[in-house]
Amino acid sequence: MIADGAMRLKNVAMLKMAALHARAFESVRLAPLYDTLTTRVFPELHNDRMALKLAEKDNQLRWADFETCTPTIDLPLRKAR
Repeated sequence: MIADGAMRLKNVAMLKMAALHARAFESVRLAPLYDTLTTRVFPELHNDRMALKLAEKDNQLRWADFETCTPTIDLPLRKAR
């Protein structure tokens, strides 16, 4: 169901919803999806790694890992939060 184009059915994604810190998805919604590269959307791929590293990590990223990268893109930390 993922491709690019003009809002046809193929431009709609299934968005699994879960509460913060939940261990399971609670519902599924349809959401528009454009110009997107699909990465790590399936929890069962827990051993899968990202192709590019962020803050020297390719898995189990935390907010602090993103914070360390804000100077690289000249983004003040207060705006990133």
